[in-house]
Amino acid sequence: MAGNPETKDDAVPYVYQPLDPKKHQIRLLQPSQTEGSTADYRLVVFDYETAPPYAALSYTWGNENRTEAVFIKNNFLKIPQGLSRFLSTYRESTYLWIDQISINQSDKQERNYQVSLMSKIYMRCVFVLVWLRDESGDTPSTHQAALDFNKGIQCYDQHNLNRGPKANTQKYNRPVLALMHNPYFERLWIVQELLLARDIRILVEGNTWISWISLREACETWSSELRASVPGAVWMVESHFSRFAFASYTPKSLSYYLTTSVSNLCKNKCRDPRDKVYGFMALVRPASKITIDYNVCLEGLYLQTLMTLVREYGDMTYDVPDGVDGYEFLRLNWRIKDAKEASWNLAQEMFKEDIQRKSGLKTLVDAVWSRVQTFETTKRCPRHKADFVGHCIPLMGFQPRTQCGCNVLRRTDRTRTVLHDRWWYEFESRRYYHDCREQTSDSSREPKEYTELLEGACCKDLTVYSAVQDL
Repeated sequence: MAGNPETKDDAVPYVYQPLDPKKHQIRLLQPSQTEGSTADYRLVVFDYETAPPYAALSYTWGNENRTEAVFIKNNFLKIPQGLSRFLSTYRESTYLWIDQISINQSDKQERNYQVSLMSKIYMRCVFVLVWLRDESGDTPSTHQAALDFNKGIQCYDQHNLNRGPKANTQKYNRPVLALMHNPYFERLWIVQELLLARDIRILVEGNTWISWISLREACETWSSELRASVPGAVWMVESHFSRFAFASYTPKSLSYYLTTSVSNLCKNKCRDPRDKVYGFMALVRPASKITIDYNVCLEGLYLQTLMTLVREYGDMTYDVPDGVDGYEFLRLNWRIKDAKEASWNLAQEMFKEDIQRKSGLKTLVDAVWSRVQTFETTKRCPRHKADFVGHCIPLMGFQPRTQCGCNVLRRTDRTRTVLHDRWWYEFESRRYYHDCREQTSDSSREPKEYTELLEGACCKDLTVYSAVQDL
């Protein structure tokens, strides 16, 4: 159903018609009634509230350099080869919402807006369609594993396994293990795509369907050793079940702390490092949501997230029940160590290739959580609920080398030459800096925290997030 642009002599690149954000519009792909490389689709705009029944596709993009063309109203749109293979397999007449096609990926403003609608798009769809490409590991292929799983085969005999020098037979000694080692389950975006869906259907390349419920039931019988071999996949399968078991007892949606989401899943794969945060926004509780903006710099987004994790530590540690005055109770057993580890893991993922940025962040993260612990143990926070962001760490920032134009600095600071990029935070009217310098073998030259006294109320008129956004 997809092919090269040359297959239609009069084909020109497809041009997206803009969406009206005031009407909450989305685009749905209408399947073609013909087959072959020249099959022609329609991309129809609907108001979200009145859109017809549709399925939302959940899949891996694959290698973006390998593309083919899908034809929309006789014009071609380049899509990843893996998505083209899906369109060649899918034979149903259901409307489809596919992020790579339904969103104009070259328009950042539209992308911001559509990603912010993701929760509604996946909650309203008739079902989420999981597309597993026929990836081959040591043995067997994903398609063969799907066939064997549907036959009820629970474990392979040794003679059915590839005993080559690089084979990891423990990973593939069960059809369900081979399925859950598919690269699909390593993606970050599938977390919210699956957890928001009320119904999930799995299609494996080769036109083989798998029951999501059967997959979950298979996981329930596993030993802890088997579960540890694919922890992310098992967590998602079980979390989907618990999320909607919860929904059957209360009209409230089950939401998550950003801290626990980052801690469990920030190592999942995505192309844009901003998605290490944005990929959870449809699931986290309202108080922890961060505005989706792909124009924001990585430094600013990380600092917004770190601020949120600090505030959540207070929210998860202290809470006051309605109607109870002066009473504190432990809401979650969340330790400083866990919060610091989540913060550092996120830093490593967002700045994976930037060694110098990470060098300053490592000491910053350690220092920030040390200040939080000091602030908490010395009882400087409010008694009933620890608002750590407002009272403990009121501001964080990033200052590039040379001169800084950030409007949270005093006028005298702006004229100061800075030799290194540096992260900073404020604690008890002092600003503490952490230079971004590579570590050396000479311990006396290791980056260390240093401080400057803040005079007067130079930052009182700025909120934490506006300070970060102005970086």
